[in-house]
Amino acid sequence: MVLGLLALLLLLATQGARCGPDDGEAASAVFLAAPVFIAVGVGLLALLRALWRPLRPDLRLASLPALVALAACLLLGVVGVLLSLQRNAPPDATLVSGFDWDLTLIALLVAGPSYLSLLLVSWRVWLRCRPASAFTWSWLPPLLVLLLPAACMLPGHTVDWLDWSLWLWMIPGIYGLPTAALLVGLVAEALVRRRHPRA
Repeated sequence: MVLGLLALLLLLATQGARCGPDDGEAASAVFLAAPVFIAVGVGLLALLRALWRPLRPDLRLASLPALVALAACLLLGVVGVLLSLQRNAPPDATLVSGFDWDLTLIALLVAGPSYLSLLLVSWRVWLRCRPASAFTWSWLPPLLVLLLPAACMLPGHTVDWLDWSLWLWMIPGIYGLPTAALLVGLVAEALVRRRHPRA
């Protein structure tokens, strides 16, 4: 709840400074925030793998695919910032002064918990259906759900996509509450299964 209120305050401060971000700026901020929540997601998957290891020692976590996605998101975020500067900034603006970097923090606080919530659901479904690859690839579907709208918005040619995309980025993890509840439930499940292996 505190993170959600902080994001709202930052959004209001950004709105007070100007009319608000255009679609391309918002998409750039989401792509720049994505490496952080991808890394946190890999950390959660490593925690869950450690909890499941006594039950299923055959389960593997290969972090290279997630690291490639992390680097690609960072690159797309920088490209988006450069495109935003080309569209909106005064000619003498630099990379640091011409982009509203508060948007990246807002994107992290809004989209980050949503990604983590979707990741935990995706991982649990994947573990049931295809356990061998659950820890390595379960991050991909939630990342695509959250970043495909941002990829379309990145060049800055869309109009008002931010209005509905913001709901997509915010609702699955609002205030971090769904994320926390899912994580507690999954950790509890792993601990119960370790204590009672036939459960």
